[in-house]
Amino acid sequence: KRVVRHKNFDMRTLYNDIAILTLDSPVTFSQTIRSVCLPQGSQARFEGITATVIGWGSLRENGPQPAVLQEVNIPVWTNTECRLKYGNAAPGGIVEHFLCAGRATKDSCSGDSGGPLMVNTGGKWTQVGIV
Repeated sequence: KRVVRHKNFDMRTLYNDIAILTLDSPVTFSQTIRSVCLPQGSQARFEGITATVIGWGSLRENGPQPAVLQEVNIPVWTNTECRLKYGNAAPGGIVEHFLCAGRATKDSCSGDSGGPLMVNTGGKWTQVGIV
């Protein structure tokens, strides 16, 4: 029904690539459709914990999209670790408000962009980032 893009979205760097969507009709929750929590406060830290990414992205580079929703557990890094690993690979560099996570052998892939990075605490899922 309506899309509200972040007012500071930057097409060159893709910083603030986020929007709020208003749906035409309410979501009906079920066993397979649930809400996700958001972190309490903007100062929450997640470095050193394991997070989960889910998505419909390719299973390998240039591969087909899967028929089943995929899930992978990856560690959340400090931004210092991220800068050492990726350097200037990100357009505009790694900045303080980024949350960096990944693993060498398994990670998000093409088609997962916009999906959630979540942590599970006591059976409660909290979205801490966006792929």
